[in-house]
Amino acid sequence: MSSVSREAPSGTPSSVATVATGDGVALSVHRSGIETGPVIVFVHGYPDDSHVWRQVIGALSDLGQLVTYDVRGSGASGAPAERSAYRLDRLAADLRDVVEAVAPDASGAPGGRVHLVAHDWGSTAAYHALDTTLRGRVASFTSISGPHLGHVRSWVRRQMQRGPRGWVGLAGQGWSSAYLGWFLLPGPIDLAIRIGIIGRLVARDRSRRGARVARTDLRHGLKIYRANLLGRDRRPPAGLEVPVQVIVPTRDPYVRASVQSDVDGWVSRLTVVRVDAGHWLMLSDPSVVAEHIRSFVQAHSGSDPAESTLG
Repeated sequence: MSSVSREAPSGTPSSVATVATGDGVALSVHRSGIETGPVIVFVHGYPDDSHVWRQVIGALSDLGQLVTYDVRGSGASGAPAERSAYRLDRLAADLRDVVEAVAPDASGAPGGRVHLVAHDWGSTAAYHALDTTLRGRVASFTSISGPHLGHVRSWVRRQMQRGPRGWVGLAGQGWSSAYLGWFLLPGPIDLAIRIGIIGRLVARDRSRRGARVARTDLRHGLKIYRANLLGRDRRPPAGLEVPVQVIVPTRDPYVRASVQSDVDGWVSRLTVVRVDAGHWLMLSDPSVVAEHIRSFVQAHSGSDPAESTLG
């Protein structure tokens, strides 16, 4: 892993233009905020790029060092052709590479603790990283509409065992997830993306506030679904000690509230915040999201030297 840095005006962190991953993909990474304070890394989901956090970043500009990056296959980052390059293990390794580039310890070696904020597939990848590539490196994690895949499978089993009440919840989530069948089936959905139908449908979601999405991001991002949803069973990490805040948009049509917040006891330090909003609440309600992030990060910012400077 290597990085290329650009200088910024005095008093602000320099932006990391590129972080090269272990398999050679160039990730576009940007830093903003102030030179001191906690390091907060934001991870977007599908089918977005890092610009989805722009308004939240603006509201937190005085909090610390704010890091966003385009996940592989989106924005200005590289887009590998192979589906296997989008597996969760690889996405978690990318997140580690970004953290090591922006948050070294005082000696210049990797080791600084950061705060994570993630949405959708970004959150799913971040959960995976907490128990693998970023173990011991995260001070807090704020998740929005992106549960751990193993937790989802565990949640499904529990609903089946609960009887009729659980079956109703399961049916509701099944209806919300019906689009996944199309995403996993090559052919029609790929054509619909290329001719712009899917982009127009996504843009019509009221919570996006008119924000459009690039066809290339839609097309490459599908590989995340196809590389992971039919893969091996992943169990949730046992006794996760990282403080986790789940911001639940209660009108999310894709991920039901209980799937996000009912974490089956595997998160030891859990805070659940419900917001009357849709899936893209960082676009529809950025000030609300920013305030919850600010409070949680401040509550869990310790004395780790790496949280006060990037060195």
